[in-house]
Amino acid sequence: MTDAHPIGLTAWPDCLVLALVRQRRRRTPPGHAAASCCWRRLLSEARRGVAAGRRPDAVTGVTVSERVHSPAAGIPYLDGVLDLARAIVDTPQRQHGLQTSGHKHQRSAAALWSETEETASPMSASTVSASTTKAPAQPILDGQQPRSQSMIVHAFVLIPMLALAAAVPLAWGWGLSWLDVGLAIGFYFLSGFGVTAGFHRYFTHRSFKANRGLRNALAIAGSLALQGDVLTWVADHRRHHAFTDKEGDPHSPWLFGTTPIAVARGFWHSHMGWMFTRDRTNVVRFAPDLLADSDVARVARQFPLWTVVSLLSPALLGGLLTMSWWGALTAFFWAGLVRVAVLHHVTWSVNSICHMVGDQPWTRRDRSTNVWPLAIASMGESWHNLHHADPTCARHGVARGQIDMTARLIWMFEKLGWAHDVRWPTTNRLARLRTSARA
Repeated sequence: MTDAHPIGLTAWPDCLVLALVRQRRRRTPPGHAAASCCWRRLLSEARRGVAAGRRPDAVTGVTVSERVHSPAAGIPYLDGVLDLARAIVDTPQRQHGLQTSGHKHQRSAAALWSETEETASPMSASTVSASTTKAPAQPILDGQQPRSQSMIVHAFVLIPMLALAAAVPLAWGWGLSWLDVGLAIGFYFLSGFGVTAGFHRYFTHRSFKANRGLRNALAIAGSLALQGDVLTWVADHRRHHAFTDKEGDPHSPWLFGTTPIAVARGFWHSHMGWMFTRDRTNVVRFAPDLLADSDVARVARQFPLWTVVSLLSPALLGGLLTMSWWGALTAFFWAGLVRVAVLHHVTWSVNSICHMVGDQPWTRRDRSTNVWPLAIASMGESWHNLHHADPTCARHGVARGQIDMTARLIWMFEKLGWAHDVRWPTTNRLARLRTSARA
């Protein structure tokens, strides 16, 4: 595995962002003259560095691997700064245009800086705005779910699980056909990839950029998994990364202690118990970018529709292909309820098992682990330790023999022209992560 660009041009945007985040940590307001000077200097030195073929760490003083140590790691912050940085790297001949519009970019960076302060440091009491005035930070929670919504969540969790429990006697000698098996596998991977490539790697972590058609398709496919609408799913997962295995993590198995009883309680909580609590993650705080996307917000509002589609489509296909009500019923059971239950438990196992047992070759900052037996069923999500070491990386299984079907799917999207700016792992970045893990 080698770098895509020998001089590390793909690393420039990340290094520019890290330099700005460092400036934020010094609490220099973005409207301050020092901040503007820092921004102009970075742009100027970046252009000169690209022209001279220099690596970004030689100019900015930060490396790509340091991005994973930022409290904003994994959150799609400063997209405008990334776009501007890529413009510098990709088209250096636009220097004059960038220089003449410098004030506009400083203001844009200042506004995004404020967003970073809010989303990257969830525990902070205030956020620095572009006008240098302090506004209250958005709360972590947004009240509690209405009782009716909580009952629906219980139903979504328990009914498929009861179907899974009934599946063994039903499959023993009757009630299961090869058509049911094929439909169940097909809908499993359709909805599963919607979660892994869509909800997780794209919407939560921005591991790649997608055209509008792919973006909407991923939002719909993920909704078919019946794990909640895209806004709620992303907000919960970004909150998990902001507070991994600490107070505030919605589903850490280590919130109750390390005694055998506490560990058992933690496993139950992280696997599925957390969904029975009525606390609701604040979407305005953790997913403001998706709230502003009208297409994504519309798919989220349509979640009840996609739930019906997910459960009834297998029944419709089973009935039409067998021309019988029995074929419709068994397809509904196996490719609808049982398929949803199995995918639920595989996803929940990443939250629970992949934070309790397994290897930690990439980072020891939290309890995330790699669990190889779940690799195929989870479509690559169980290579969880690498994911926590580098959340925006599009590939989680990076070592030889580590199967990551989601990464292969993203590669196919890229080859078809539907996805671009994919954040693939590089040899240098992985070497830095190994060094950091051993330290």
